[in-house]
Formats: sequence, structure tokens, C-alpha cells
Amino acid sequence: MTLSADVEGEIVDQFAERLVTEALRRYNILVTNTDLIIDAAPATGQVEEVFGIST
Repeated sequence: MTLSADVEGEIVDQFAERLVTEALRRYNILVTNTDLIIDAAPATGQVEEVFGIST
């Protein structure tokens, strides 16, 4: 999702409290298309042990 730099601070503040799409909907801004980007890092320490992930 690309938002204009001139989005009101009030809307941006709501992103911390609810889903971005819900916050935008409150201002009649509808999301018509989304892409999911997943960024991952290697598991280390306790996470590696708990989930049985070897690096």
C-alpha cells in the first residue's frame, strides 16, 4: 500500500491501534488492492530451540 505523504497525522496515529485498512475505512478511504511482503531473518538462540529450527 502506498500512502501519500500528506496523510493526516490523526489517521497515521490510528495505525498503532487498529488494522491500517480499518483506520482508513473510518475516513472513507477504501483499499482496492494489497500485496503481502514477508521479510524473515534466521532463527537464533531460544527461538531456534523452541521451534526446532537449525541454522
